Amino acid sequence: MKRLNIKEEWQQQARIVEQSRKEAASKSNAELIHDVATAGGVYMQCHKQTSAVAELFRRAVDKVAASNKSK
Repeated sequence: MKRLNIKEEWQQQARIVEQSRKEAASKSNAELIHDVATAGGVYMQCHKQTSAVAELFRRAVDKVAASNKSK
């Protein structure tokens, strides 16, 4: 397997993060919570959990913001 240079490594990381973010945005809250609760040391699993937490937080903030606007 070819070793990546720094630029290629960062580009690969960015693609993985973006893919995980898009996947998280398409899931239900229950699926996201399951992703957060699923333990694993696999590299992709880490991005999956991070994206799930970020998406749950974004949804919570959106709900609070909508609630505050209606008051």
